[in-house]
Amino acid sequence: MSRYRKVELHLRQLEELQSIITSMKTLSQLELHKLSGYTESQGGMTEILEQMASDFHIFFPRPAVETDNELLLIIGSERGFCGGFNELLVRHLFEVLPACAEQPERVLAVGHKLCWRLDEKLPGYKGLAGACASEEIQPILSQVVGAIREQLILQDSASLWVLYHSDERGNMVSRRVLPPEYVALSKEWYVPPKLYLEPELFFSDFLHHYLLLGLTRLFTVSLLAENRHRVQHLSGAMHRLDERLTVLTSKARSLRQEEITEEIEMILLGSGAFDAPG
Repeated sequence: MSRYRKVELHLRQLEELQSIITSMKTLSQLELHKLSGYTESQGGMTEILEQMASDFHIFFPRPAVETDNELLLIIGSERGFCGGFNELLVRHLFEVLPACAEQPERVLAVGHKLCWRLDEKLPGYKGLAGACASEEIQPILSQVVGAIREQLILQDSASLWVLYHSDERGNMVSRRVLPPEYVALSKEWYVPPKLYLEPELFFSDFLHHYLLLGLTRLFTVSLLAENRHRVQHLSGAMHRLDERLTVLTSKARSLRQEEITEEIEMILLGSGAFDAPG
């Protein structure tokens, strides 16, 4: 195979790769558009539930929770091509909570790509599948909530923290989800709530909805940040690919001109145009 044919074949392969990357970037941009609308409505519902928890706590205070047996849920990515999204989570985990190496069973990691990086650094943690798109968040959450309940019972714990990406700048947040964080308010400005259930039963049912909606919002925010990382990462890859294509196209044009020149010379030599008369 000639040099020109090799370069031409490489060009075709890079053009196919460019088409694939463009499609992936477009899908991520569409996902960003959907998720941006979800976070606004979910944020309002979360604030309402947090206010309800504070109102309930004013008149039915809950006992203090032991902080020795806290669980940590880390929300990573199920897919790749999102730059250092998962590496930043792992680094932040060991910087903020170095004691997790001694108790890895208290760590729950969500996302195949995150689990792949934790396999060697934190053996003994519990790995869970993550969501690739907004439509998968609810089915995945049912499994995550079930795993959280199981671990809370096994570890005799009532406290859950979540580590996740909060925005496109790579900022990460460690937030306590269980028990709810109560706002200190005065009883004088509130009317006692009318409960049709016993306070313990009401609070038990309330926690289920609080946890489910709270995690839904955090998973949505994390998936939003993941797709922002992915769009940025793929944009950089497309820029480098465009530069490579420009160089190879110029090289292919030059090699083709050399081949044409050689072919013309062979034709002229074969026709005897340069032979001496007679």
